[in-house]
This record gives sequence, structure tokens and C-alpha cells, in this order.
Amino acid sequence: MQQLIFGLANGSIYALLALAIGMVSSTTGIVNFAYASTVMMGAMVSWWVMAIYHMSYIPALLVAIAVSVVLNIVIYETCVKKLGNLLDNVAWIITL
Repeated sequence: MQQLIFGLANGSIYALLALAIGMVSSTTGIVNFAYASTVMMGAMVSWWVMAIYHMSYIPALLVAIAVSVVLNIVIYETCVKKLGNLLDNVAWIITL
């Protein structure tokens, strides 16, 4: 039963990543490669919060979501917004 729950949790994360990448690439025409790094950062933050502060899963998940939101805002404000006036064919480099 634990393997089934673990598999469903991992599969749902992969599905959400695929949906996010598909939505962004279809609307903007740019494939954003920064999703993997922000998801990994969120996973590390949730593990760190559970290990260090002994929080349960749901509060650690909420902290990880908040940290990921802040990280994405920082990435947008420092990279994408400032370098957004580039040519269309090199705009995808910003998202690396």
C-alpha cells in the first residue's frame, strides 16, 4: 500500500510538471527549463523543514510552496523581466 501511495504521489508531481511546461510552452512559445530546479528546491526545503523542525508533511509542504513562490518571483524579477527584450529566438536562454 505504501508503494502505491508513493507511486501516485510521484506520478502526480510528474503530471503537474508536464502540465505546467505544456501550458507555458503553448502560450509563450518558450520552453521553460527552470521548473525542474524550482521543484527540486521545494523538495529540499520540505525535507529540510521536516528533518530539522520536525514538522509534519502538510505544514512542510506549505512552507516549500511558499519558498518556491518566492524563488520564482526572484528569478522572474532578476532574469526574465530584465532580459525580456531580447530577440525571440534567444529568449529561451533566460529560462536555463
